[in-house]
Amino acid sequence: MNDDELKAAFDLGRGQWPTVQSLTLEAFRSFVEAAAVEPAALQERAGDLFLAAAAAGGHDDAVREFDGTLLAELPRWLARLRLADDVVQEVRQQLRSKLLVGPPPRLLQYRASGPLAGWVRMAAMRTALDICEADPVISGRLESGREPLLEALVKSSSSSAASTGSCFRRRCATPSGTSPSGTGACSASTTSPA
Repeated sequence: MNDDELKAAFDLGRGQWPTVQSLTLEAFRSFVEAAAVEPAALQERAGDLFLAAAAAGGHDDAVREFDGTLLAELPRWLARLRLADDVVQEVRQQLRSKLLVGPPPRLLQYRASGPLAGWVRMAAMRTALDICEADPVISGRLESGREPLLEALVKSSSSSAASTGSCFRRRCATPSGTSPSGTGACSASTTSPA
């Protein structure tokens, strides 16, 4: 990537996050180069890269935006898991520590292959699962199947299983593993949840 592309992405990011004034072009360049961001992703995710670079660098204005914009979504992201408020707060604290403090801050691993919000959401879900597995009470309910977390995960995967289940059953029912039409693939189109 050349200097013009980098500067254009920096300016786009600054435009999307006008309250984040502390990030320099050189710090942005270092973040992008260390992450080996593809040129297309640099332009497409300029705002996400700008916020990630500034927050990972410990800039107070960026950390406030990261908290207020992304981590503020934790209750909504984790709602299907039906976790107690104190568990959601624990997820928030652990996530802040992992992503923003480190050492090193895991936000440095963001490569802009997708939206920053999706990347943080995945980290939040993994953190929630880790917390639940470490808690003997919640872990015991998970093993017995009486946990809302497990029910939510099963429900979310059941829609995908339902759409692919008939295809799987048809493939298993034929001797060669091909579909009944003999094509080796299901003729019905299925979509998986995002």
